[in-house]
Amino acid sequence: MTMVETVTGGRGDPSGVAYVLETLYRRQQGLEEDNWVTKEMTALLKKKLSKVAAPFLTLAEYKPVGSTAEKLSVSRKDDKDLLLVLGPPYSPAYFKSEYDAHGRHFLKWNNKKCQGTKPRYVGNGNYLSATALRTFINGCLQTAVKDERVGSLRVGKVEVWKQAVRVHLKQEGGGRQTFIVDIIPQIKGDQWRRVAGVEPLESLAPALQKAIQGVEAAGEASVMFSLFGPPGTPPHTLTTCYALLEREFFLKNEGFY
Repeated sequence: MTMVETVTGGRGDPSGVAYVLETLYRRQQGLEEDNWVTKEMTALLKKKLSKVAAPFLTLAEYKPVGSTAEKLSVSRKDDKDLLLVLGPPYSPAYFKSEYDAHGRHFLKWNNKKCQGTKPRYVGNGNYLSATALRTFINGCLQTAVKDERVGSLRVGKVEVWKQAVRVHLKQEGGGRQTFIVDIIPQIKGDQWRRVAGVEPLESLAPALQKAIQGVEAAGEASVMFSLFGPPGTPPHTLTTCYALLEREFFLKNEGFY
């Protein structure tokens, strides 16, 4: 059954609502075919970052998120979001999260569990400097994609945009902008119950609880950490991110919207 049949129950719809829904549905199907852009960008980053002397980038994982991955895009102009999930040692096995307030956390080097040299960007008190790590990663990403090609497209402008490195892609030989890809560095968090400062799992709506369980059953963290703190916060401030959870929720609850 198509989306239109689901909404109208298969009945005639002289109001034109079905026509609009069908048009949007067909457009969305075409937009989903553009997912090759994210795949090609992932392949480029894996190739280029494998040459960087930073294992946490070489071993990084790539997760498409946002409206395109959630099948909610209505325009080709919608940004394509790609999480860059850092590899060890920036992971729960090496760091423990400490809750600050309002979705803000600090990550502290677990020197009792992990004996040895501290990783880069861990300063006084064994706290990770999110600002310093983000600056390094953003520089690596900008260098990796500069003047490169992504499939049949060429990289135009590259800029730091909020918490992401934004890549503007254009058709070869033309000036028209075709796609925007936002690469968002993330640190893997943990399971919902292990992260302080979030609402109790039992208090959440059943559909959201199910989405959390689905993400965690797949071996993913339902809570991630962005290397981006609100203005005026300390340099070691990180903020919670639920992009993977959001993707799981919308993909498993298509009738919700």
